[in-house]
Amino acid sequence: MAIYLLVAAVAGSIGVALRTAYARGRRLEYQLAEREEHERQAIVAERRWIAGELHDSIAHQLTIISLHTQLLDDDEMRDASQEAIRTAARKALSDLRFIIKLAEDAPAGTEVSAGDLKAAIDEAREEFRGAGHSVVLEGDLHDEGIPRGAEIVLARVVRESATNIIKYAGPGDVRFVLDVQPEAITMTISSPLATGSTPRVASSSGTGLNRMAGRVLGVSGEFSAGPVGNEWQVRTYLPLGSLPNSHETRVAGIGA
Repeated sequence: MAIYLLVAAVAGSIGVALRTAYARGRRLEYQLAEREEHERQAIVAERRWIAGELHDSIAHQLTIISLHTQLLDDDEMRDASQEAIRTAARKALSDLRFIIKLAEDAPAGTEVSAGDLKAAIDEAREEFRGAGHSVVLEGDLHDEGIPRGAEIVLARVVRESATNIIKYAGPGDVRFVLDVQPEAITMTISSPLATGSTPRVASSSGTGLNRMAGRVLGVSGEFSAGPVGNEWQVRTYLPLGSLPNSHETRVAGIGA
């Protein structure tokens, strides 16, 4: 009898050990699969971040180059267009080096500084002048009620809007209206609709509008873009309670 009990105890112990080992193996398989999925998602996120930064930075400069290339046959515009092309090419190379350095030195999601709103509008003003537009600005770009997080999002919207205006707008004024209130900031960018059906440069895929909307919606804001009367209007509404106030913001995390 004692032998049977001993055999039963040993068999039971072996069974428990086998079940424990099996369960441990299943847990390990699950953990490995979960880790692989996290790594895959990180790679996809990093690729999307790089693609987005390339679009925001490089596509804008290429639009400037494309526009002014068409003006090189104009004797009055040739010198100014050549300088605009050189400037845009230098900026594109500088932005490309910066993005490559970020991709090499830091993972996607690293917090990096972005341009400020006044600089973005000043740059757009110069580009619009080269394209034959004048700029009307309503609002105070130095308003202390504009937090850093809002400034970064608005600067991105200005830059992408400038790309689209240079591509598609008709002749006339481009108008920026900035309304800063205690609870929210509203920025409206209006440009004349083109009278013809052919844009100045090749049509885009709509990526820019999607990224603008993603950045704004990512901080619980509201975004709209479309024709209003004889203008194309881009409206951004940012509730201040949902925005970061730090001096840096996660570029990859807003609309990436």
